[in-house]
Amino acid sequence: MTMTNEEIARDYRQAKDGLKQAKILAELNQCSKEKIVEILQEQGVKVDGRLLQKGKPKAPARPKAPTPKPAAPDPDPVNHPQHYTRGGIECIDAIAAAVQDLPGKEAWLVGQIIKYVWRYKWKNGAEDLEKARFYLDRLIGEVKA
Repeated sequence: MTMTNEEIARDYRQAKDGLKQAKILAELNQCSKEKIVEILQEQGVKVDGRLLQKGKPKAPARPKAPTPKPAAPDPDPVNHPQHYTRGGIECIDAIAAAVQDLPGKEAWLVGQIIKYVWRYKWKNGAEDLEKARFYLDRLIGEVKA
């Protein structure tokens, strides 16, 4: 494990998609999603019901007939939120490039820092900058250790 149980629980609580976050946490900590669920339950975190299902979660059914595309493209708040798509590059792509050679926990911390600095102007303002500082302080501690 590269993260403490408390860090895992905090990050899971902050995530919008519990299923996706559990997968990310499992990869970062080099363990199974089942282990992440066990940790979350030990920490008293309400776990996304999809994580408690046996086997792979079922994908939602696809519509039988193709849906017509709108005349003007609407923003996609799930896959391409406006606060993460600025300057011709998506935040997730910039993070991937920035952390590709970093070890697990450092990569994760740097990704968090970039994410919050990237979006602060268009989402949560000073709160996002404070979150970035929180992760920067953690990164400094990791590097000094």
